[in-house]
Amino acid sequence: MKYFIVIFSLSILTSCFAQDSLTVIHSDRIFYTGDSEEEAIVDHYILSDSSLHFIKLLLADVEFTLPQTVSGSGVRYSNGMDMTWWERADSAMIQHRDSLGNWVTAAVLQIR
Repeated sequence: MKYFIVIFSLSILTSCFAQDSLTVIHSDRIFYTGDSEEEAIVDHYILSDSSLHFIKLLLADVEFTLPQTVSGSGVRYSNGMDMTWWERADSAMIQHRDSLGNWVTAAVLQIR
């Protein structure tokens, strides 16, 4: 009986601490253009356990990595400090903070 308890206890501990390794899944790539010739490339990613959705946003040769955040409508990705990418239907909005710390819309782009 002692051996059974020890083996059972070890198997429980092992299963509690054994974790599958996470992988990053690339779900899609979307190209956007704006009225003022702005261009953006957005790559969508998901962790294999679906605990995190995020994007890699390429704007004017600068890359941003933004996690998905709470949104009332559409899908919003933001670092919470100075960059937000907000997708709704076939358009997206780029927002940044002004000198007073308020979010302002810098550009509206459409899927090309």
